[in-house]
Amino acid sequence: MAEYEGGLTKQDLIDIEEMGAVREIATGELLFEPGSPSDHVMWIRTGSVEVHNHRMYEDLILAHLGPGEILGEVSYLDQRAPSAEVRASEPTTVLAVPIEALAARAGADQGFAARLHLSIAVKLAGRLRQLLRLT
Repeated sequence: MAEYEGGLTKQDLIDIEEMGAVREIATGELLFEPGSPSDHVMWIRTGSVEVHNHRMYEDLILAHLGPGEILGEVSYLDQRAPSAEVRASEPTTVLAVPIEALAARAGADQGFAARLHLSIAVKLAGRLRQLLRLT
């Protein structure tokens, strides 16, 4: 797994890798759909995805994400279905980790939970800053 900033240790990354499975995603394949339950958090290993928000007759691209980025993290945190559509913009490889496994590990190890949540917060803060630069 690509180095993931925000405080996860090398052992955390190894443990996350062991919880997940590598998936090959074809160009245009849908990874997350608004309102549809999500049962995985995904780390992009290679390739890239686009995050879309459909408003009325407009398709707004919110972000282009590549290696090292995380997907499904908001659904992991708030236990709600995704609010955006995510599609592969090229052949992409992800590490898909079941939310249930990630939550179990976080519940059993408060240090891991704190590091994981901090790393997610850092990523989300970076995305928010990027989005604000676009408006």
